[in-house]
Amino acid sequence: MPVFQEGKANAPAWSELEIFFFEYVKKGEEKTIMWRGPKERYVSIEGSATVVCGDKTHIIKRGEFFDIPSGSECVISTSDEYAGVCRCCGNWGAELGGTGLFPVFNSDDPVNSGDPADYLRNASFDNHYHDCDEYWIIFQGGGVAYSENKRFEVKAGDCVATGRGYHHDFPVCSETVCAVFLETTLVGQKRIGHLWEHTHGKPALEPGRV
Repeated sequence: MPVFQEGKANAPAWSELEIFFFEYVKKGEEKTIMWRGPKERYVSIEGSATVVCGDKTHIIKRGEFFDIPSGSECVISTSDEYAGVCRCCGNWGAELGGTGLFPVFNSDDPVNSGDPADYLRNASFDNHYHDCDEYWIIFQGGGVAYSENKRFEVKAGDCVATGRGYHHDFPVCSETVCAVFLETTLVGQKRIGHLWEHTHGKPALEPGRV
C-alpha cells in the first residue's frame, strides 16, 4: 500500500524512502540522533534547527534541508522556542527532484490545473505525475489524497508514496495540511516539477511501483 506511518519500516517494497521520523527540540535542549542510513536527509518543518555532525554545523530554517554525511551521529538544537525536523532515511540516487514543504487548505472556489479528475474537491491542487517517486509526509492536518487512482484518508504521521509516472492529487482538506514533499531519483527525461498529460504527454509507467 502507498501509505505508511512514521517510525514504521513498512514502506512499499519499491520505495526509495524506507522510514521517516519527526524529531523535535525546545530551546536549551540537545538531542543526539544515531545514524540509520543508508542515506539521510533532514528537512526543517518548524523553527530553525542547528544540526552538528562531527566538526560541521549547519543551520536549516523551515523548508530547508540538509543531507547527513554517511555514518554521522548528529546533535540537533535550536535558538528558537521550538524546532522540528523530518528525518528521511532511504536509498536513492545522486540526481534527485525537489524537497521542501507544501500546504493544502480549503478554498471557496477550488481549482485543478492538472489532468482531469472526477472526484470531489474542496482544495486547489493539481492532479499530476513526476519523472521520479514522490513522498508526501504529513506533519499537520489531514484530508483525502489520491495516489494511483486510489483514495486514502490521511493525517499527521502518514506518508503517501507515489511511484514515478503515476498520478497523485490532494483534493480534500478536512484540516489545513502542512507536509514535506520528497522527490527522489530522477529517471527517463528527468523533468523537474509537476507534469501533466495535457502538457507533457503520457507518463512511462513502471507496473512494479504501486
